[in-house]
Amino acid sequence: MATNLSETLDKVIAQSLANQRLVGGVILIAHKGRLIYEKAVGWKDREAQKAMHLETAFRLSSVTKPFVTVAALKLVEQGVISLDTPVTRWLPYFKPTLPETGEHPVITLHHLLTHQAGLSYGFALPKDSIYHRLGISDGIDYCPTLTLDENMRRLALAPLFYSPEEKWDYSLAIDVVGAMLENICDRPLPNIIEKYITAPLGLESCRFWGTSDVLATPYYNADPMPKRMRIEEILSPDEKGAIIFSPRRAEEKTAYPSGGAGMVGNAPDILRFLEIIRLNGDSLLKKSSVDRMFTNHVGAKMASQKPGFGFGYGGSLIIDPQIVGTGQSKNTLQWGGVYGHRWFIDRQQSITAVILTNTTFEGMAGQLPQQITEAIYQHLDS
Repeated sequence: MATNLSETLDKVIAQSLANQRLVGGVILIAHKGRLIYEKAVGWKDREAQKAMHLETAFRLSSVTKPFVTVAALKLVEQGVISLDTPVTRWLPYFKPTLPETGEHPVITLHHLLTHQAGLSYGFALPKDSIYHRLGISDGIDYCPTLTLDENMRRLALAPLFYSPEEKWDYSLAIDVVGAMLENICDRPLPNIIEKYITAPLGLESCRFWGTSDVLATPYYNADPMPKRMRIEEILSPDEKGAIIFSPRRAEEKTAYPSGGAGMVGNAPDILRFLEIIRLNGDSLLKKSSVDRMFTNHVGAKMASQKPGFGFGYGGSLIIDPQIVGTGQSKNTLQWGGVYGHRWFIDRQQSITAVILTNTTFEGMAGQLPQQITEAIYQHLDS
């Protein structure tokens, strides 16, 4: 299986490079705990002709979210907080209102972990939205004077878009979780992630902030070939809004630690982290906590945006494999990162895949992750 799969994936990736959809990346696939595909391709820095390596670190963007989610679940296991804990227990000022009534509804940790809190992201809103007027950061842009606490206070001033649990909407919720964890533990979020996850697991590359010598240079898709990101790039993944990318943010310790988008790390460490989750938490989490991650908590609320999907803790869940059509099993947990990443955990078929690239948006939402996923399951079935 591995030989045929390797040949197919090599062709898929080579085609992506040849078609100038991808600059570079690292792809790791494990099946039943065994690494069946491992490849670093293309350029870490195209202009300097520096090749990509397996140990190259990337700006993880939303691959940060499962780390913060696991840290929160760890504290739930310890009885420090509960999933029903209101945000105001630890962030007293966080009382956004419902514009129709002026009420301050109760927002819980569960609402935040499942993106059902009534919040949004600035990049999903029009340029003149309240988020933009208040100067709320999405955790991808860089403002050296903005702290996590101040960003959350700004977010608290914006009205909610719906009542908690009424809808599902991707949002800054995990940044709010990060701020809660800081107050609960009385220490910075990077120290919390290190204590509960990266240090015990030996994930040395996974941290907040990195240096240019270890980080892959970021690019974005353009015609006729991907362009190198400048100090700031404003890119639109769709017609809704625009994402402000500030690549230097990952190298500046004055940047606040975004729980939704702030970490850096390499593919081998991400694979190890996800594999431990697949193995029912091992020493990281209890099986009951992992089962919660793989439970659809939003019903069909997400289906209008992503047909066939629900949402667990840490990522989306495939609830209708036939609609999704990739071959992945029901309740496969997956998500990505806007700098060009995709990962998934299929517990039923014991598959974990990590795709980290330096090309926005191809590595997250282009043909490449789809083709890689389909190839994996075609060979498993053959």
